[in-house]
Amino acid sequence: MKAQLDDTKSEAALNDLAQRFAAVPTRIRQGSSYDGLTRAAGDGGLRHELASMCRAAASDRAPTDIECRLKLGVVFHSCGDDANAIQSFNDVISEQESHVEAWFNLGVVIFGQGQFAEAEYCFSRACEIDPSDAQAWNNRGACLWQLDQRRESRRCVQRARALDRGSLHPRVNLQRLA
Repeated sequence: MKAQLDDTKSEAALNDLAQRFAAVPTRIRQGSSYDGLTRAAGDGGLRHELASMCRAAASDRAPTDIECRLKLGVVFHSCGDDANAIQSFNDVISEQESHVEAWFNLGVVIFGQGQFAEAEYCFSRACEIDPSDAQAWNNRGACLWQLDQRRESRRCVQRARALDRGSLHPRVNLQRLA
């Protein structure tokens, strides 16, 4: 009877996880809790367990489901597993080279590792694919700033500001570049 209760509990937990996984955005967002998915797991080993559970949940879906692999990369990144996040985003890009969210997310992860030239390439690809993506332009500008390419950085951040007047990030970055 106890084993049956545990199975019911884990089935309910997996169903809850599947619902939360479905709500994960396809773009890495600063300060996001991904609808409570990672916050509920806390720190340390539980986050890695969550990532493993998400991988298992994702494997139940069609292996060609690009959105699923993209979300899995977002979850890996939020759990601090950048290697698997990078692999997930690269998998998406290898299947669909013009996937702007995959390029953007890959750039965010790589930027976080201090690899600014590589991150700039990712944001540059995102900008080529979707020239109206203000976040990609802003992040590309941040990379160029880190690479001490101030003139090009300013141009990118100004473009981001023109595309999204309401965003705080380009405004702050322009002040830093002044």
